[in-house]
Amino acid sequence: MVIIGGTLVFLSAPSHKTDELLPELQQQLQENAQILDGGPTSPEDSLQYSTQPPENLQEDSVCFTAIGDSVMLGAIPSLIERFPESVFSAAESRHVWEADTIADQLLAQGQLMKDVVIALGANGSFSKKQGQALLDHLGPSHQIYWVAPYGQTLYWKDSTLDILQALEDENQNLTILNWPAVAQQHSDWFYSDGMHLNETGQEGYAAFLWEQLNKGSS
Repeated sequence: MVIIGGTLVFLSAPSHKTDELLPELQQQLQENAQILDGGPTSPEDSLQYSTQPPENLQEDSVCFTAIGDSVMLGAIPSLIERFPESVFSAAESRHVWEADTIADQLLAQGQLMKDVVIALGANGSFSKKQGQALLDHLGPSHQIYWVAPYGQTLYWKDSTLDILQALEDENQNLTILNWPAVAQQHSDWFYSDGMHLNETGQEGYAAFLWEQLNKGSS
């Protein structure tokens, strides 16, 4: 974010819409949106709710509602395999300030669980005030896990992590999942844009959430 003429301006990432991505990634995001929607429809209101556990599901697996952007959308098959009883809402180009409306929609549908995973911030920076507003909207009855955004060229990732850690210090129901600390060690997990995950990275992302969320529930 920058200040121009006394006005605070929030920075946005270069567009990551499917028509500007690699053909393989474009197809993958479209297919995953269809998985969430249950058919070839728009990804705008993507939802998935599954109750069929994989053969190796551990009994202590946590269940949660996740609200994410295209990074999460790209990893949906791996996430559903790891967390088959969770609810996923993921779509391209989402921003933090959209999450309250999405949460309200999920609540109305009876799909807003006690544990909520937020995976937003890669499409644009946000202020501490905006982050706190989302936490207040969700309320203290929810345990919130916020996946810090990462991109190899995402120049606000460090300042965003600072904001999230400050929010964590002030909100007992918030836990920050430091995805950048893991992601930066695995450059081979990403497509050439340095943000979206290839097949290996998708599995790594799901494994990261598995480890972090099961640690939080223990």
